Amino acid sequence: MLFSYRQRLFCPGPTPLLREVEQRLGDSCYHRQADFIRRWQNCRHKLARLVDSKSLPVLLATSGSGAMEAALVSLTAPRARVLVLNGGKFGARWQKVAQAFDCEVISNTFAWGEAPDLEQLEDLLRGPAAGCKVLCLQACETSTAVYYPVAEIAALVHKHNPECLIIVDAISSLVAHTLYMDTWGIDCVVAASHKGFGLPPGLAYVFLSERAQRSFSSRPRFYLDLQAEQQAQSEGKSRFTPAINTVIALDYVLDLLLDTGTELLQQRHAALARACRAAGAALKLEPFARQHPANSVTALRTPVDAVKLCAQLQQNYRMQFAPGQGEMQAQLLRIAHLGFVDSFDLLTAISAIELALHECQHNFVLGDGVRAALECLSARATGELG
Repeated sequence: MLFSYRQRLFCPGPTPLLREVEQRLGDSCYHRQADFIRRWQNCRHKLARLVDSKSLPVLLATSGSGAMEAALVSLTAPRARVLVLNGGKFGARWQKVAQAFDCEVISNTFAWGEAPDLEQLEDLLRGPAAGCKVLCLQACETSTAVYYPVAEIAALVHKHNPECLIIVDAISSLVAHTLYMDTWGIDCVVAASHKGFGLPPGLAYVFLSERAQRSFSSRPRFYLDLQAEQQAQSEGKSRFTPAINTVIALDYVLDLLLDTGTELLQQRHAALARACRAAGAALKLEPFARQHPANSVTALRTPVDAVKLCAQLQQNYRMQFAPGQGEMQAQLLRIAHLGFVDSFDLLTAISAIELALHECQHNFVLGDGVRAALECLSARATGELG
């Protein structure tokens, strides 16, 4: 009989915590004391290095969605025209946030599982979306496991509407994909602690270009006010009580990430993603993202109800995967390989998926998925984080 002593996370977030991180989460202090202010500023400087930005980010005690709202409400006025790239649940979330704050939304809607069509986007920028104040997009659409070509999209916007602010949700892509904020000309990037950083939920980061900092709106706002936070945090302090323990652990995690380097981080995540897709093919599971697959999460079409399959994996093997979202809920198994997930974690995940599919009498040869992943990983030795 197979059994597990511990819970393993392979959902897109939260992601697994290193033991050293768990130990640091037990530390706490008063957030106005000098030592914490030093850590706070250290984190801001290190985060800026991670995205190649001259400007230091704002840290918020909120979720990734809270950071999305903070960016939208701080950088748009009522009735501002906002172009949203909508190819999944989180593209739809940008649209809902913009509509909630009385923006005029132009939605570039495309099929789930696809990336934006650049020619179609260019036509929009020349026509209906000309003069838009803001473009909102995902770097990785977590619901479909598709990575969007952020640099190419930004270049199109600069070409056709250079005054448009570009806001990128990098919540499930940062660390797994490189992002060069200043070089690509991105005005705002939002990210969160519980994805590539391997920390608990509750801490978000908002990076603002110098142009974005000159473009704050006059909307009434209180807690999620990036202008007020930017001013306070430039003096080394948060306006409100921050996520103290998570900031202390973030200081440690950022050293690990920066010592590894952004290029190697991307290569390692890409290697895990390739191995996961190879295993899926060996198990006769079709990838949902046929083009532009993400490094952080893989979505595979399942022959059985994905919600029931995830429940089976949790009940029998204590492994938490995620089904699809929205209309794809029962059709997709989403496997995260983000943050401090290593090669042996992924092989464990594939083993469990094989066992669950075998129990469902899916037609494949037991062990083929693990073999395919091993062959893929052994062809590109990647090393492991930490």
